[in-house]
Amino acid sequence: MQGVTASQVNCLANTSEDTNFVDTYGCLYTFADAQKVCPAGWHLPTQADFNALLAYVGSNDLMKSQNLRATSWGGLDSYGFAALPAGFYSDSYNNLGTYTFFWTSEEKNNTTSFRLNVDSSKAIMASHNKTYGGSVRCLKD
Repeated sequence: MQGVTASQVNCLANTSEDTNFVDTYGCLYTFADAQKVCPAGWHLPTQADFNALLAYVGSNDLMKSQNLRATSWGGLDSYGFAALPAGFYSDSYNNLGTYTFFWTSEEKNNTTSFRLNVDSSKAIMASHNKTYGGSVRCLKD
């Protein structure tokens, strides 16, 4: 991580439902922590980055979801994105096995920021409370 120590970011991990959560899904991060986790030479995607990905991988929401989901999650993983259903955190863990989202680097306002949502029927851009825990994908600079 880019000059960040483990004590500077909080890894949210749903180990009560899956003792191998971190090994399988990685950590979930608040928006603030997500801004710190990409290693040097990498960055969080922007809305434009994710919108370009969505335009490339399918012509409808279901196709986009299928092409981004890992085969182990019933997807086609046609482009190697391999999204897994890590769920999210908001005072408790939610939707493990059915949903995931990936933070962008961009805020919508003081309390929400943009993210890519993926579930079994769609992959779309939306916004979420910054204090929620979500997944990250880093892009090479």
